[in-house]
Amino acid sequence: MGGEISTLIDFELELLAFLQKQKQPVAYPISRNDGGLTTEIAAPEGTRYVAVFSYAPGRAVNENLDGIKSYRLGEALAKIHQTLDEFKSHFTRPALNSDYLLDWSIQAITPLYQHRESDINYLQKQVDQIKRQLEELKLPLSAPAYGICVGDVHSGNAHFTEQNEPTLFDFDQCGYGWRAFDIAKFLHAATRMKIDFTVKNAITQTLF
Repeated sequence: MGGEISTLIDFELELLAFLQKQKQPVAYPISRNDGGLTTEIAAPEGTRYVAVFSYAPGRAVNENLDGIKSYRLGEALAKIHQTLDEFKSHFTRPALNSDYLLDWSIQAITPLYQHRESDINYLQKQVDQIKRQLEELKLPLSAPAYGICVGDVHSGNAHFTEQNEPTLFDFDQCGYGWRAFDIAKFLHAATRMKIDFTVKNAITQTLF
């Protein structure tokens, strides 16, 4: 298990170091004196991994996102997507596909809700329907529609300067998938934060 977790972390840190070299606006890992990016710590629950990151200037705006910042966030995300088309790694991440997002999720929660069989059956029907719809769409598995996604883009995972320049962080959900996933994740978080409709849509103007 420890080796698997380490591989996931190594992919993320290698990706962020690559983006920093390409002058993309991300909080990047700072290497140790020996060149390593992580330090193992013996914690009560087992081995934990620590990394030090550069400071992201500015502050998170969360529900106070406005149209200009939304547009700038989308612009930065689009450039990151384009840059990551050239990224290669020796490490792996789970693909953000229906197996990972749907099947694994329903398998994880089913044992916890055996007393709510009707609810689990309802969720399973929704999973099956979504998978059928995805198959019917016949989405491409190549750039620009498909590639590495940041995984958790929203106004709480970026700092904005007074000039509305964003720096992105929190890439621990990154992986290969359809880039629409990043848009969906942003819209989901923005809806939860009750961000205005026109502000939410500003991000898509830079991506489509």
